[in-house]
Amino acid sequence: MKNRIPKVVLAFSLIACAALYLITVPSMPEVIASQFRGDGYARSHMARSFYFPYILVFGIGLPLILAFVISVLPGIRAKWTAKHGAKELQSNVVVPFGWWFATFMALFVAFVHGLVVSANQLDPPRLANGPFLAALVVFVGVTFLSVGYVIARSVRGKR
Repeated sequence: MKNRIPKVVLAFSLIACAALYLITVPSMPEVIASQFRGDGYARSHMARSFYFPYILVFGIGLPLILAFVISVLPGIRAKWTAKHGAKELQSNVVVPFGWWFATFMALFVAFVHGLVVSANQLDPPRLANGPFLAALVVFVGVTFLSVGYVIARSVRGKR
């Protein structure tokens, strides 16, 4: 059950994010301010019909790809090497990390999407820089700390 928790959390997060996108994107304007300058004002726009697949790729697809590359591929490789008689040290830290990191990525993209939705309700559209920068700092910080933790645990586990 312990190994299932990160997968279940990711699945529920992705479902919640998909529901958020399905609910909020249709209520956005036909032309969505999608990129913002440093002062928060819109720099670039895209059609709503293009924004929906765009947010699905980055909010659902990218986390799934990350989870696959970080958590699934090492297991496939370990099974293949065991089948062919090779020995490989399998880290029990990296596999759950991939599921958790994918969840964190999906939630970060959903948060940024919420900021974009809020920005597009203003005239002219303006992104709230404070919450965006705070979320970005937290995302980058947690990413570096997590990678450091995985590396430290993996190195310690090989001794």
